[in-house]
Amino acid sequence: MSQVPGHQKSIECDDELDETYYERLVGLSEMFPEKVRQGACSVFSMSKSGTTALYGISRAVGWFIISSAIIGLLPYNLESTRQEMVDAQKAQEKSLLLGPNAAMTGQNTTAGVPMPMLPSQQVPK
Repeated sequence: MSQVPGHQKSIECDDELDETYYERLVGLSEMFPEKVRQGACSVFSMSKSGTTALYGISRAVGWFIISSAIIGLLPYNLESTRQEMVDAQKAQEKSLLLGPNAAMTGQNTTAGVPMPMLPSQQVPK
């Protein structure tokens, strides 16, 4: 026998009943009135069905947003990448034709002699 501090009774370890948590929960639920148990069951079932519905709706909304973003932004991304490649190719061609410094400065020069610019290339003053 072992003594629990603050209690006069002794507790016998062998006298304890082995019961599962489910059996203990059922035993505890019997002490509440039927209306309270039914209310708790309905609250649990409503919260479970609400959570399931919310999860389903969030999956559908997420799919819609992600697929719309991909469809909407993919053409823009492809076009900007293509434009960058065209600009890089033009700079490389200019570098080969006019020398390595011409692509960096952005000026039309041939062996140090400035070339005339088209009206569309001139910077307004």
